Amino acid sequence: MKKKIFLIGVVATIMISLLSLLCACGNKIPQKYVKEWDEKAEYSEADYRVLEVGEEVRILQLTDIHYDNSNNRKEDTLKLLKDTIEKADADMIAVTGDWCYMAMIKKEKCKEVFDIIDSYNVPWASVFGNHDAEVFVTKYEFADMFAEYKNCLFESGYSNIGGVGNYTVVFRNGENILGAAIMVDTHSSVRMFSSKYESLTKGQIDWYRWTVDGLDALYKQSGGDQEVIPTLMYTHIPLNEYADAYENGVMVSGENKEKCCVPEENTGMFQAIKDKKSTKAVFCGHDHANNSEYVYEGVRLVYGVQSGWCKNYADDCIKGGTMAVLDGKDVRIEVLAWGD
Repeated sequence: MKKKIFLIGVVATIMISLLSLLCACGNKIPQKYVKEWDEKAEYSEADYRVLEVGEEVRILQLTDIHYDNSNNRKEDTLKLLKDTIEKADADMIAVTGDWCYMAMIKKEKCKEVFDIIDSYNVPWASVFGNHDAEVFVTKYEFADMFAEYKNCLFESGYSNIGGVGNYTVVFRNGENILGAAIMVDTHSSVRMFSSKYESLTKGQIDWYRWTVDGLDALYKQSGGDQEVIPTLMYTHIPLNEYADAYENGVMVSGENKEKCCVPEENTGMFQAIKDKKSTKAVFCGHDHANNSEYVYEGVRLVYGVQSGWCKNYADDCIKGGTMAVLDGKDVRIEVLAWGD
């Protein structure tokens, strides 16, 4: 019996090693996605996408759809997505990762969901979850798929700052800029199937500071009257300060039914957010049983409501989407609970 258990362990270790090697081989950057950032460069039109909106912008966050073998309610998931998108009447949809996990037919499963979202002719943006490119499909293959959809705003971003999919969407009403959404890739586990997560890089944090400076210059040129351009940040894995907020912040709404699974090291993105005074709220996913909103040191830290199911994990929690309404000054946040 012990010998059998030992052999199973050896086989499992070999399989994980082979999968890790496969993923590592897929991390080479295709030439068409090589784009190097120079912090001394001037911020330009090439650094952001533009979305024309009215006097306010409505952004629907969907997260952790998990349209895969772990999802025991696939038909409900598709209905949830359709119902929530129709209810939201959003100007933009922001999907904060974990589309699909460990499915041999991951591309086909993802495209089924992409097709539904794109069919509503609402511009949509995405960041990656820790499971999306963990095996079988790389982030660059995802980028190729995203490029097939006319309403998808995804950009791979600069290839030398860390991650894939650090980019910006500017909200413009005529000649006036209302604000922007900053999309940030929070990477994956430190190794496959680990619950220890990579941290944001110094390059990403420097890029964020540079981006806010560039956006604010555009905002002021367009007649913006706030101290600094109002922005929202969308990520998958929560910043370390989500855990601090749970202990010392002010809860606004929702609940946390599990611990905040944050990166191993705090590399300083929250400090950059405080320094720049631009980002009104950060939205993440990842921890399916959490749907809280906290105010911590002046910044709203929001867990998006899960938009799918995983068998035996957060089954009894609210499902649906999270709506943010940015009016050029502040942001209003509302949970769109499916079934209500």
